[in-house]
Amino acid sequence: MSMPHILNYVTHSMVERYLDHRYNCHKHFKKYATPSEARQHAYKNISQQDWDWLCNHFESDKFKEKVRKNVDNRKKLKYNHRGGSLSFPGHREKKRKAIGEQPNEIELFYITHFSIKKGWSNVEAQYDYEKMKEMEQEPIAKDGTPLSPKEIVDLVVDKNFRGFGFRPTLPTSRSRISSQVENEMQGIIDSQAKELESTRNELESTCTELGKTCDELKKCQTELTDTRAIVNKQQEHVNKQQERLDRIKKFFFTAPYLIT
Repeated sequence: MSMPHILNYVTHSMVERYLDHRYNCHKHFKKYATPSEARQHAYKNISQQDWDWLCNHFESDKFKEKVRKNVDNRKKLKYNHRGGSLSFPGHREKKRKAIGEQPNEIELFYITHFSIKKGWSNVEAQYDYEKMKEMEQEPIAKDGTPLSPKEIVDLVVDKNFRGFGFRPTLPTSRSRISSQVENEMQGIIDSQAKELESTRNELESTCTELGKTCDELKKCQTELTDTRAIVNKQQEHVNKQQERLDRIKKFFFTAPYLIT
């Protein structure tokens, strides 16, 4: 998690999962005839309290206005993609695993706008793709430098391919939400990282203290062993003195008989 590209990938994946989950919740909400009826049927794995909050959110004027604008924006598009719920980076990664290399911008346009079962999303998408392939065969710009697939897509598709992910675009409502969620998640990750760092420092300090305690215990053990050796030696000396004293006493008790 300390590597930037891993952190970005994890953050992006979590944001995508969050947005997909919220979309599924709204789709479930719209299945019912009235909001009151929808409230009685919480989406799977969501508590009633959280579901009530989501229902309030879906019924708010702010959310309804956002939905209306999104619908209007989609109507203005020249064509829609056939990529399904999988994000464009997801399609790109899926293709990379299949062929062993990253697809370029033109190839990704084909992947996300053409389906073997359904064909092209519309005639305009097919026309633009064929035009881009023609330009790819003669990729020469005005200054004589080769045109990259990205530049070709920019020239042909322009704003009709939103969310492509290869070129900068004006921030959409979804991107602003993604950015906000990413910032919140980044804050949580940073907070947890600080807590982990603090815990690690405390553990290191505890280990250091334990090391010192172990050294002191070893020193006490050594001193105790030395003291025990001295005590044993003194005990041996006392035992010898006691044996000598016993012999002297025995001698004095037997000496008078020896004199007579």
